[in-house]
Amino acid sequence: MDILQDTHTLFPMECDHHTNVLSRVLVCVYEFQGDKDHIVYAYQQLLSSLHLLRPISSSPIVICPDNWRTHLGNKSCYQSFLAFFDREIQQHGLDATAKHFLNQLAPSLHAQLQPVVHLTLGLEHGLAPMVSEGLAYLCSTFDAALPWLSDCGGTGHAANRQPPAIGTGRTFSTNVAQSNATAVSPSNDSSLATVLFDPICADPRFNGTIEGGRSMASKIKQLLKSHSVLLQQYLLAWMSEQKSIDCLIDELTRACLGLIEANTMDEPTHHLLASMVALRTLYRTQFLPDDLMHQWLLTQALVMMCTFIIQGRRTAFSHVDSAYLEYTNWDQCIHAFFAFHSPPVYTLAIRSLWKLDDPQSLSMANALIHALKQHPIVD
Repeated sequence: MDILQDTHTLFPMECDHHTNVLSRVLVCVYEFQGDKDHIVYAYQQLLSSLHLLRPISSSPIVICPDNWRTHLGNKSCYQSFLAFFDREIQQHGLDATAKHFLNQLAPSLHAQLQPVVHLTLGLEHGLAPMVSEGLAYLCSTFDAALPWLSDCGGTGHAANRQPPAIGTGRTFSTNVAQSNATAVSPSNDSSLATVLFDPICADPRFNGTIEGGRSMASKIKQLLKSHSVLLQQYLLAWMSEQKSIDCLIDELTRACLGLIEANTMDEPTHHLLASMVALRTLYRTQFLPDDLMHQWLLTQALVMMCTFIIQGRRTAFSHVDSAYLEYTNWDQCIHAFFAFHSPPVYTLAIRSLWKLDDPQSLSMANALIHALKQHPIVD
């Protein structure tokens, strides 16, 4: 993975809302045991897109343990954050640094949680450059989610908790908030899929379109500003019953797969699934205490609702019958995906489905490969 180190300080993770996914795609190809030709193909295809990213510009600000909070959300400080986290990882180690700073950061809305996706993939493979990039991406683009979750059990700001010293252990607490929703009562079933696919889809207050030409992040912020109360009511309806974190993760995952089924080729929908897989990984590896994980899951639900609305509330599912799949296991799926030189960015979607590893995700992978075959890339 010399390429990851070579590009570490050359390009930012994002510029003008164009995201740098080169390292993520290459790691996924490696996970799938792709050969050298697959890696070279993905690299060459994505390298041309990096011209959309201006090279990392220097910043006069030096980030240190005493001032890093002061510069949260300052995109011009990406390089400074990157240098800071490189030093922290070198001094304290990969896992300890990630735990220490993630525990101090409240959830961020930006980029559909893609900074978390990037650093979690780095953690899974022990890749210090990716973890440092993910932390720098998260900090430099930080956009607090808690103000939009104030009535939904999202209180208890992570910054108000005394963080553990780097390298020390910590205890985990459970703080699953119980909400009483009266404004929206979609049905007796309070699963997120029911809240999403029935009442939100039919709610005329979400009619109309958000002007084109804006990034997904800008559209989400516009929707939150204009419909924050209504969206919080739907979140309250979802949280009307006390749910364990395992239950929240399961419902969010099933809702994500439902959105993939309705929007097979849609990249923002793929981002939702990737962030859900990342949060599930952080929970299973106990990188976050339960109260902070609960906040991240509420943030994921809010971003999912916003994306669903912005993308047109599509629910015309094109279900692939799991009883008759062209590719009946993951080895066949992955081989087929690489065989016809799919656009490398879709490697991320296949990887998210593969990580879930259940019949529904295998069905969705078949649907995605079928759709890609209908639109082959021209070299």
